[in-house]
Amino acid sequence: MLQEIDALLSGRLTPYDHERVAWVRAVTQSDVRAMLAAAQRLHAWAPNEDAWSNQALLGLAVTFQPQAILAELAAVAPGTTREKDPVVWTWRTIAHFLLGDDAAMLAAALRYRELWPNQQQALQFCVWAHLRHGDYAAAGRLLDEASGLRSEGREHYPGYHFVVALAQVRRLGRAGTPEFAALAQQAEAWFTSRPPQEAASEAQRYDRARVRYLAGRYAEARAECEVLMREKPDNLIYRGFIGSCAARLDDTEAARAALAWLRAVDPKYRFGQHFVLRAQISALLGQRDDVLRLLREAKAQFAAEVAGFKLHTDLLLNPDFESLANDPDFKAIFAPKG
Repeated sequence: MLQEIDALLSGRLTPYDHERVAWVRAVTQSDVRAMLAAAQRLHAWAPNEDAWSNQALLGLAVTFQPQAILAELAAVAPGTTREKDPVVWTWRTIAHFLLGDDAAMLAAALRYRELWPNQQQALQFCVWAHLRHGDYAAAGRLLDEASGLRSEGREHYPGYHFVVALAQVRRLGRAGTPEFAALAQQAEAWFTSRPPQEAASEAQRYDRARVRYLAGRYAEARAECEVLMREKPDNLIYRGFIGSCAARLDDTEAARAALAWLRAVDPKYRFGQHFVLRAQISALLGQRDDVLRLLREAKAQFAAEVAGFKLHTDLLLNPDFESLANDPDFKAIFAPKG
C-alpha cells in the first residue's frame, strides 16, 4: 500500500512530506531504527514541531548521547510552553544522570517537580537525585508523599520508587549503612500496609520480592517469585530473578538451570532481555567473560529499540553487577557517547 502511495505521489511531495511518508512506513513495519532516523530528519526540517523534537531526543537516548540531548534542549527558551513539557525535563534529568553530574541532575529534577508537582515520575527523579547527594531524609519524605499521588502505570507508583531507591543506594556502596536499613524498612512497611486487593496484584508482588532481594533477604525474595512463576511458568523475568536468588544463596545447580532455560529462549524474544538476565546470573557465578559477551549481545539488540536507554540506566542500578562496577571493559560497554 505504501509503495502504491509513493508511486501515486512521486514528484508531488515536498522533501518534508517524503520524510513523513518514510516515518509512517517505518512505524507500520515496526522498524524502530528507520522510524527514529526519519524523525531526526523531520526534526531538521521542522525544528519547532514538538513531536519530531521528542522523537529526536528519544533517538539520542537510544544511542546513549547525553551531551547531544543537553545540546538539543539548550535551545528551549525559558518560560515557553515547550520549556514546561515533562518530556524536556525527563530527558534533561536522565542526561545529567548518565553523565554523572549529580548537582545538575538534582537541579533538573527539582525544576521538573516544581512544574509538575503531582507527577510520580518527577517525584521519582527527585528521590533518585537526593539519594545520590546522600540526603536520605529528603528522599524518605518524598517516598511518603508518593502514596498520596495517583499511580501512573507500572513504573510510576510508590512501590517501584522504593525498588529504584534501594537499587540506587546499593550501587552507591551504602548497603551496610543505617540509612539503607531504614529505607528498606520504610519500603517493607509500605508494601505491608497495602489493601489486600492491591497487595495481591502481580506488579506489587514482584516489586515486593525485588525490595526483599535488594535488602539481602534472598530466600524470601525467591519464595515470593517462585509463586509468581508457578502462575506464569514462561515468564523469563521471573525465571531470571529466581536464578539470581539461587546464585546469591549458593544454589549453583538452580542458577545454572535458570541459565539453561534462558539460553533456550528465542534470540529475538523481548528485545534481548534474556541476554541481560543471563548476564546477571553469570556475574553472580563469577563468569566475567560470559557477562561481557552477553551484555554486548544485549546492547546490539536493545540499541535498535526504544528500550535502549532503559537498558543503560538499569545496568547502572543493577546490584547483580556490583562486582564489575570498576571493571573498565564493563563500563566501556555502555559508556555515554559525546
